[in-house]
Amino acid sequence: MKKLIVIFLIFPSIIIAQNEIDSLQNLLEASTGEQKFSLLMKIIEKIYNKEPKNALQYSFEALQIAEKANNENWKGKAYNEIGRSYMGFGNYDSAIIYHRKALNIRQKLRDKDKIAESYEKLARCNFNLGDYDSTLKNYQNALVFNRETGNRKWESRDLSEIGYTYKTISEYDKAIEYYRQALKISEDINEYEVTASIMNRIGSVYTKLENYKKALEYYQNSLKIREEIGYDWGIAGSYNNIGLIYNKLDKHDLALEYFFKALDLNEEMGNMRWKSYNLNNIGNTYRLKGEYLKALEYLTKSLKIKEEREDKKGIANTFTLIGKIYVLLKNYDKALDFFNKSLYLAKEIGLKDKVRDSYLNFSETYSLMGEYKKAFEYSNLYSEIKDSILNDEKFKTITEIQTKYETEKKEKENEILKKDLSIKEKSEQILLFKQRLMFVVILALFVLVILIFFLLRLKSESLKSSKILFKQEKKLNELELRNKEREKLHLEELVFAEQQINNLQKEKIQHKNRELSTITLHILNKNKILSEIKNEVGIIKSSNVSDNSACNKILNLIEGNQVLDQDWEQFKKHFEEVHKGFFEKLNKNYKTLTQNDLKLCAYLRINLSSKEIAKIMNITIDSMKKSRHRLRKKLEINPDDDLFEFLNKV
Repeated sequence: MKKLIVIFLIFPSIIIAQNEIDSLQNLLEASTGEQKFSLLMKIIEKIYNKEPKNALQYSFEALQIAEKANNENWKGKAYNEIGRSYMGFGNYDSAIIYHRKALNIRQKLRDKDKIAESYEKLARCNFNLGDYDSTLKNYQNALVFNRETGNRKWESRDLSEIGYTYKTISEYDKAIEYYRQALKISEDINEYEVTASIMNRIGSVYTKLENYKKALEYYQNSLKIREEIGYDWGIAGSYNNIGLIYNKLDKHDLALEYFFKALDLNEEMGNMRWKSYNLNNIGNTYRLKGEYLKALEYLTKSLKIKEEREDKKGIANTFTLIGKIYVLLKNYDKALDFFNKSLYLAKEIGLKDKVRDSYLNFSETYSLMGEYKKAFEYSNLYSEIKDSILNDEKFKTITEIQTKYETEKKEKENEILKKDLSIKEKSEQILLFKQRLMFVVILALFVLVILIFFLLRLKSESLKSSKILFKQEKKLNELELRNKEREKLHLEELVFAEQQINNLQKEKIQHKNRELSTITLHILNKNKILSEIKNEVGIIKSSNVSDNSACNKILNLIEGNQVLDQDWEQFKKHFEEVHKGFFEKLNKNYKTLTQNDLKLCAYLRINLSSKEIAKIMNITIDSMKKSRHRLRKKLEINPDDDLFEFLNKV
């Protein structure tokens, strides 16, 4: 019912837009020369988002007119529209060729505004092809020309795009720096659409840093501006991002509500690119809700659109999500196939965070399959690339921001102090003047004319001084307000810094847990291999009597190796780093516990199964059950109580 209402409301506007295009096309048939070129440009502008291939056909027609007229300015426009049309259906390599042709003509004509536009188009093509170095270079070139022409709106946009590029390659400190520069300019010139876009992008950085409260605040502020100015494309983007945050907060029904709002708007506008993102997010939300068939349905729709548009980054994201669903369905081979496809694309277009996520997906999947060696290899790869993304440079930048703030604050305090001294000196001069004037008045009472003259002069000087004092007080109040604003910004930056430090602490604990799991896997695999060797030697021993003494010697060595405490000490060291005071509390509260009891407690604490613990301790499953029973008695635990839950509370 809701969809029918939406269609009913938008249908008249679609008809009007189509009638306008039909009218232009009718005029086109009877036109020639400059008039025909102008009409082609208008038609292209109206259809290039919805019908990029038709726009391409009209653009080549415009180029033919420009070449026939030998008009360089027209050629530049035609090349630009051809490039835009190729971008419309994802053929970025071809788009780059024509945008470069447009740039060459515009450089000859010295049209700085158009030169900046061509650099921006080239940057977008480079971005979609994963060539981020060229992306940054072209946006910097565009920024230079927009600053030369004083085009502050596009200066702000270029700074925002540079920030977005740094965010894409996980350099979040640089991203925030450029976003703040862009936001200051857009707010100064009241460019509400640009301001909303930058706020939206700052929110996406906070999302990456897992500060969801701050991210939601920026997304909602962005949505408010976009609704006020009626910017439907932006409103759809804000709906989508708010939905992402609600997913992070496990409010999946609320997330779906916003994703479907975004999908309706993008369908109405014919925005296929963002329609595919909305479908992707709806599919992922159904995955989080456990509705896997629905999830696959929406993800498949999204993938089809992305493949048609050759959106490699989007395809990689969708492959990852589909792979995760097959993991949940325990179809591990199919899951690994999709993860492989995602990893290949992520490496091809240089997405570090996607490569990192792929390694984690491989590690978790192989672990579920029981292939611990491969799981360990991918876990190491995941740790290495994660360390390269979150390095000490990020905290260095935060320190520099803090230092810059304190320096500016001291400079402002010095300025206020100087102004205070200046006011004080003027006040003293006024006081001295009054004293002298009074002295003159007392001496010259008899000269009425002179007295009146000095009184008038005194009044004039007092008024001037009052005005000066008023202006100084006004400036002091303004400076005080600015200082309060800077202090507010400083507090926000400190919170941001603390959030990053907390994230690193959290990652450190997770790393220790991975090391502990790795050691456990190593012990399991070692004892498994030794047991297999032991069995093989036993077979040899039973089949060949003459070799019994040699076999006994080997068996003794293997059994000796299995009971060595070297592996336990290494495990104990890492275990104590993660679960501090665990053994100390057990020894203090339960004096009768043996060394084997403590080992059993540790393995149970990390949730190993009885079968795994039996392999590590080189005992049978029956012996393991007896050990658990004895441990329950020593720990004075009731038969109905869960041993794992009890040890979790130690």
